[in-house]
Amino acid sequence: MGRAKTAWYVACRVHDLNALTILNEPLVLWRSDGQLIALQDRCAHRAAPLSLGRCEGDSLRCMYHGYLFDSLDKAISIPRQAIIPPNARVRAFPVGERHSWVWIWMGDPARADEALIPPAVGLDDPHWILGSGQMDYDAEAVSSTPTFSTSATCHSSTPPVSARAPNLPMICPLGR
Repeated sequence: MGRAKTAWYVACRVHDLNALTILNEPLVLWRSDGQLIALQDRCAHRAAPLSLGRCEGDSLRCMYHGYLFDSLDKAISIPRQAIIPPNARVRAFPVGERHSWVWIWMGDPARADEALIPPAVGLDDPHWILGSGQMDYDAEAVSSTPTFSTSATCHSSTPPVSARAPNLPMICPLGR
């Protein structure tokens, strides 16, 4: 899994900050003074999900026992406790915002370089109309599903969807 971590991953759209899991790592995303923050979604005290907490100014409070974490990764306040243990920390992840997407680096933070974020079409690209939502299909799973990049060249003899499954909705491009 080491090589898989040395890459930027799309976490979500810029306006959909929340909790998610990437490479089996639970994460929580929020903004602090307009800056994107990504932390491990696990309180340092009892491993409660920080995503069930609340934002307080530039910090995130775990609602289990009230630990307050700053945007860097450390606890800055613990209710009824004057001394904060130095190991009261959670892992922070490098995060970037590009092409209307939130990108997160899962590997060694020292190796994170935003110049390596690949070009992508985003919601702010004037040449594309991108929508959001979900489409559910009543279909059987197959072991070899063609990708969009191979559909035109490898599957040119495949009958159109309407001929194969007349009860499914047709996908039509949006007008400009």
